[in-house]
Amino acid sequence: MLSVKNWEARKAHYEEYWNMKNKTPVIYLAAQVDDPATVELPDIPWQERMYDTDYMIKDNRGWFQNAYYGLDAYPYVSPTLGNDLMSALLGMELKYTEASTWVVHSDQPLSEFRDFRLDENNFYFQAMKKILSDYAEDARNGDYIVGMVDLNTLLDGVSSLIGPENLCYEMMDDPDEVKRVTYEHLEFYKKVYTVYNQIVTKYQGGSTNWLAVYSQIPWYFISIDFMVMVSGEFFDEFIADPLSAMIDFHERTLFHLDGENAVKHLDRVLEQKKLTGVQVQATPYMQSAEFWIPHLKKIQKAGKTMWVAARHKQDVEDYIRNLEPEGMFLSAWCGSVAEAKEIEKLVSDYYGMPIRED
Repeated sequence: MLSVKNWEARKAHYEEYWNMKNKTPVIYLAAQVDDPATVELPDIPWQERMYDTDYMIKDNRGWFQNAYYGLDAYPYVSPTLGNDLMSALLGMELKYTEASTWVVHSDQPLSEFRDFRLDENNFYFQAMKKILSDYAEDARNGDYIVGMVDLNTLLDGVSSLIGPENLCYEMMDDPDEVKRVTYEHLEFYKKVYTVYNQIVTKYQGGSTNWLAVYSQIPWYFISIDFMVMVSGEFFDEFIADPLSAMIDFHERTLFHLDGENAVKHLDRVLEQKKLTGVQVQATPYMQSAEFWIPHLKKIQKAGKTMWVAARHKQDVEDYIRNLEPEGMFLSAWCGSVAEAKEIEKLVSDYYGMPIRED
């Protein structure tokens, strides 16, 4: 594996995490080296770079070879054509700029959405399939891990079809249609996921995604950002059951708790017994470890694994001093190798363990 020599030991630590048997936290700790080698890339428009896998692979390999992967980190890619890819697979129009992407919402009511068949000739379906296949072939010797693409479903997927405002109206005016489309969209998601997952796991067996947690058996994150717009009563009516159905589809899952406004539904999320864990997404306005520690303790008390980003050394120290190591994952991208090594020493000293040497 590029820039990592003890990958088997790191893989074993991730498996301990999933089973909540890790005696030290799993910490994804990475930084770019101080004097990175120059990677020569062709000067092509960003519209072409989106689909040019030769360009993307060369760019990523340059990053990997110029990276320091401390503690449990490893090189991986997280391919994407935007968060609204699922809507594009259903024939919706996507708009792109160099910095972002969005979908053109339909002005039709949900009652008009009846065809959830997978069109394998769809441009975006084939484009994503090629990107994943090219990455998988390039990484087949184990140089890096190919992550699963972002596929939004449940109410986030429904909202992508008609827009969040219209979805709110339909939940009031036509709740049965919202429930029908939610389940049909979930079944569509399962078909798409199965195709893409077979490509990703063809050689590497295990999987990851943008959250960087590795698993020797395929796993996925579950995102329902729309839930910040609904009450507890509406969560119970529109979210709880389809969420349970999605969890049942996957062997391992992390729920994406998107910011402090989503905390109001944390107890309901934790009622999902088969859910493996919860990933806390701190917003720029509420990034402090002090705010999140009580909620992370609640997640651990419920017997779930947890994921949280540590912005700097002090965050890492606050989390390891206040939380149990079992089922704890910290993501820390450092500004320098020196900073990464400071964090490694902090963790090593706190747990009385040697730092794994490559």
